[in-house]
Amino acid sequence: MVHSRLQTASPRLRMSECNKLLEMVESGKPCTIRGLARRFNLTHYHLLHLFKQQMGISLGHLLTRQRLLQAASLLAESNIRIKEIAHEAGYEHTSSFARAFQRQFRMTPQRYREQGHSQEKLTKSAKFFSGREEFER
Repeated sequence: MVHSRLQTASPRLRMSECNKLLEMVESGKPCTIRGLARRFNLTHYHLLHLFKQQMGISLGHLLTRQRLLQAASLLAESNIRIKEIAHEAGYEHTSSFARAFQRQFRMTPQRYREQGHSQEKLTKSAKFFSGREEFER
């Protein structure tokens, strides 16, 4: 008999499940909190709570970081308009994207592009800003 996670005695996410979530987020494939919650047979509220409890960081923040890293890669490696990159990253308004990008990378998307950040620099930034090593136990 198949039981949903919500009916099980253990309300915690196992580390292996958290690692699977991290892999899914970092895969570069579009994902949402609701979609991830469905994959783990949880409500999105429960997934957010359990992930934060287990990992000490918000799943929403991780998704935002990943989207911004993908946007940074597009800025560095393509001539796609910033408005289109913002939309691809899940932002309806370019101004919201620019604010989030500046918080993450300490510069505007335009300046990031003008400075011609290489993939190596992007990888270093990703490691610095992602805090991924904090999650590996």
